[in-house]
Amino acid sequence: MAFRDLIGYRILEITVVICTRNRRASLERTLASIARCHVTPGLAWEVLVVDNGSSDETSAVIRNFASQMPIRSIREEVAGLSHARNAGVRHARGDYLIWTDDDVLVDEYWLDAYWCAFNGHPGAAFFGGRVHPVLEPPTPAWLSDNLDLLENLLAARDFGDEPFEIHGDDDRLPFGASYAVRTSDQRRHSYDPELGVSPTLRRSGEETQVLRAIMDEGGVGRWVPNAKVSHIIPARRQTLAYVVEHYRAYGETAAYLAARRGATMPLAARSRWEARYGLVKSLVAIALGGVLSKQRFRLRHACFYGYHRGFLSYRSGAGGE
Repeated sequence: MAFRDLIGYRILEITVVICTRNRRASLERTLASIARCHVTPGLAWEVLVVDNGSSDETSAVIRNFASQMPIRSIREEVAGLSHARNAGVRHARGDYLIWTDDDVLVDEYWLDAYWCAFNGHPGAAFFGGRVHPVLEPPTPAWLSDNLDLLENLLAARDFGDEPFEIHGDDDRLPFGASYAVRTSDQRRHSYDPELGVSPTLRRSGEETQVLRAIMDEGGVGRWVPNAKVSHIIPARRQTLAYVVEHYRAYGETAAYLAARRGATMPLAARSRWEARYGLVKSLVAIALGGVLSKQRFRLRHACFYGYHRGFLSYRSGAGGE
């Protein structure tokens, strides 16, 4: 049961955190889906929306849900998803944080699934759930026929129907659209402001770096298959140009993480030459693919092209020639 601390704030079991910036309509859909969730009787919970400097009607949208569920908001003026996440961690009142995005629809039993997992596995430090991409029409055939090549772009996450533990070097980590962290563990690990989408950067992976840090301390995760969300992919993200840009940011993220790990100069130099070779190879492949009309072939190399371009861009900007 919840109780009050010494300064009168109610201590809660769960804080659902959503970070948003100028996405009023999308946020409204997400909040409506959370409001429809089945909630275990007696559960003390809240929704905390972190408004990362919105200039639209985001605040009005949040107020409109006040009669439907326990919801509040804070503002973080420093733009960037990691800054917003860190603000959410500072202001959360729950023993567990459940993270989701402002462009998803959560399943009716999403909240229950996490709550059952928290109670059933109190030793677990973090939890992850299913993310199913939903493409808004019109969707080009080259995309719908090759979704298996774009799991990263679509933020798809599905490791099957059976729960399991996540630990050590396991790569089956959850993504930002549906994951949860025990608050005491979360507060030991800030989100890196050099990662996470912002007006000037499109790097990703801030959440997986936190989860890896928790595992490095011996923390264990848990796959929660019934904690399901649908990730809405709008038509503007279903273009080849967007695919290339996404993987460019992915390559830049990889280069940043390699530099942060302190890669030796010979390794860094080798990586740059490999990236240059991959960039040229992918450009040639894309050109040939255009002649041969091989959509899957072109798409694969468009991803490679974007990745190598981003890797080299970061290396050049970091002065690593």
